Amino acid sequence: MKRILFFERLSVFWIIYALCFSRKYDGAVCAEVTPLAAKIRELFPSDFCQNLNFSDFEESYFEAEEEGYNYGVDALYEKYAENSYFKFIFKLNADPLLECAIKKELFNRYLWKRIRAFTLLKYLAKDCTVFLIPKEGEDPSSFLSPEFLAECHFHVPQISTDFYRIISVISRYFWHLCFVFAIIPVGMLFLRNGLMKQKKQSHFQFALDTYNTGINRQKGYHEFFLYDQDQFHPSRILHVVRNRLEDSKHGHQTRAFFKRYGIHYAEINRLPVSLNFFIRRIIGDFGINGFISFIKGIFNRNNRAFCVIPALAVARTILLTEVLYETFKIDVYIARDEYAPNHVVRTAVAHKYDGSTIGFSHGDCSIRARSWNYICVDKFLLWGDFYKNLLQKSFMYTPTEIIGAGIYGLDKTYQWALEEKIPVRYQKIVGKYKIVLVCGSSFYPEEYITQELTLLFYKDAINLLSSYTDVFVIIKPKGSEFQDIPEFQHLIDENARIIVDNDSWTYRLIPIVDLVICINATSVGIEALMAEKKVLYYDVTENHDYHPYVRYDERLVSYDKETLGKNIELVLDRGLYVEKDVIDLICRTHGYQFDGCVTERFKKECCALAEKCK
Repeated sequence: MKRILFFERLSVFWIIYALCFSRKYDGAVCAEVTPLAAKIRELFPSDFCQNLNFSDFEESYFEAEEEGYNYGVDALYEKYAENSYFKFIFKLNADPLLECAIKKELFNRYLWKRIRAFTLLKYLAKDCTVFLIPKEGEDPSSFLSPEFLAECHFHVPQISTDFYRIISVISRYFWHLCFVFAIIPVGMLFLRNGLMKQKKQSHFQFALDTYNTGINRQKGYHEFFLYDQDQFHPSRILHVVRNRLEDSKHGHQTRAFFKRYGIHYAEINRLPVSLNFFIRRIIGDFGINGFISFIKGIFNRNNRAFCVIPALAVARTILLTEVLYETFKIDVYIARDEYAPNHVVRTAVAHKYDGSTIGFSHGDCSIRARSWNYICVDKFLLWGDFYKNLLQKSFMYTPTEIIGAGIYGLDKTYQWALEEKIPVRYQKIVGKYKIVLVCGSSFYPEEYITQELTLLFYKDAINLLSSYTDVFVIIKPKGSEFQDIPEFQHLIDENARIIVDNDSWTYRLIPIVDLVICINATSVGIEALMAEKKVLYYDVTENHDYHPYVRYDERLVSYDKETLGKNIELVLDRGLYVEKDVIDLICRTHGYQFDGCVTERFKKECCALAEKCK
């Protein structure tokens, strides 16, 4: 078997070690995906040092998520629940919900990269003899289940073990010192925004979680489904910008846009604080208590240093959120989409200020992802029973009330389908061709859908559809890959029957298409099914056990180009598709209702929470 040197992460020592002893091994791989790691790999022969991704091993991503969320983070937190830095968080705010925020930060900032590395190692060890160069820090047995470790075969070179002990001691005191020195810049962050006298709060019934790029008019499902001319008029909602407003890459001047239309906004990182709050909370509760935690941490051998960063992150979020609620009286905070630790903190702080939170989701969770664990809002509006069952573990930790409302924004599709409106751009195409909508998704180097797999998805779909002279293809990408990446641009060179549409709302496109081809995880698929459109999924990751739609009918999901081609032929040439009663079951289970009243149901729940705050 090949002898492979496996780097959990790259550092100067491990690079020197690999250069000196490279002849002892047949190759080296690195689990770290960073620009620096890519540069360092250039020091080695191209066939010696490689990078590993989830896409290299079928089902590895899902196993990593299951291991991390179902065992790892709970086991690690339980071991260090008495950590002085974690206890420091509960001195800032005694709400037990903050345990969820700490766990989520612990997972994001420490555990996920290590779980990812050991999962890739486990798969690699099935065919190779692996020699692990570990990351200094917590022993893997603290966050990997015994069952997982039993299948995770590796050897650790002796020189690595000796160096690991030295680095662990140095790292321990280094990170403890980082904590106390971080108190100063965090305090200065609030001072930088300016001090002011306590003034009367501006009152808003509703505040909306808002992207740094402001209101995205090209993506109607983000905000526009909510707006109306009454309580939910944009000028009556406080838009809480996640950090600070910035100009979108292909968009508009965000700050000028908000001011021009009288839209209220608060940049969470740029709010001034009152002198009283600064002295009482920043200097007193955060600064003095933080220093006490630092002293305890130095002398407590069990007070692991990797807990420092998650604790600081939660503490900072608590203070920023309290400044928001000191500045504005908010009855109901509306959270959406990407649920991070700050949403948990916002719920805890909202309760402290007699407010409430409500959340909604977009994105078809057609995989058994655990990334929503530790969601915490007072009410969470899901699409259907499938998602309620999928996320049961997430809500075991919180008092969240789960409500079925439907797919938000789908009301627009319902309306446009009834009106039979055809966008001007496609008026000469509809009726002349069969129209196929091809929809991709987001991709990241460390995720299960990478740029390479997304490129494969588009390439196979375009090649198969190009043989149909009566078909017109609309490509609806999630990002700007067809504008920014040459490999994507070349896919559509000199093809008159393909349009890349980054501008039209998906809800305008669904009513005019005959077939939708989706990458394995995208909300457009279920949205199109709800609108009685034929949908085919192309799962390029080949994770056969994790796509729920295949359980209904194998024709819905293809795992290779040949099968996708056959399924396209059945629809376009022979008019054959999945039976209607099966599609109806999918729509009820995954989408809830297609009746044009999803937004009405959501707003009704928002108003019910606002009434409780009076």
